[in-house]
This record gives sequence, C-alpha cells and structure tokens, in this order.
Amino acid sequence: MSKLSYIGIADCHGIESFMPIREGNATILSIRANANAHRHAVVYMAKATQVQADKINDLMANGKYKEALQYLKRNVRDISVARGRQKSWNLIPNSDLDPWGWYRWQIFQIYME
Repeated sequence: MSKLSYIGIADCHGIESFMPIREGNATILSIRANANAHRHAVVYMAKATQVQADKINDLMANGKYKEALQYLKRNVRDISVARGRQKSWNLIPNSDLDPWGWYRWQIFQIYME
C-alpha cells in the first residue's frame, strides 16, 4: 500500500491540522506552532496510507482531535517532529498541559450563564 506525506500541528488538545505536504506549508505551520508552544504545539510530518489518512480526517471532522492524535501515534509508523520538540510530542495529547485551559473554561461558563 502506498503512503502519502502529510504535515500538521498537534498540541495538548490533539491534532490541530493534517494536510498533504505542499511547498511553503512547513514554514507557516512552524510559525503557528512556535506561537503556541505553551500548549506544547508541535509540527509533525507523517507518511500515512489513504486508509489511515481517511480515519484521521474522519475523527477530526467529528471533533475528536485527541483521538485523531492517538490514532496517528498508534498506527502510523513513519512520523518525525520538528527539531527540539520530541519531549512535547511525547507528552501530548493531554489537555491538562494547557496553561489557559481552566481560565477558558471559566470564561465559557460565565458567558453561558
């Protein structure tokens, strides 16, 4: 089964993006990940089969970002992460790592009252 190359950002809440590698998208994703280092955002590259990619996209389409990252890490063997970000990759997904997580939830609760 042939594999395609994908790139994206994953963080403490799961996969944020998953797309075919195109010229220039690594640069913009690196900028975005660095701006969100507090959430352990990591740029990753993966070689996945079409079946694997479809599963990841389905999970993401249904809002299951953590499950998508867990599936990627469990089932896709050819994954690399940006230099110096392996420790964060090993920690995610874990929403408790988001330093603003509790604060955002409190604001949401106030807004919903």
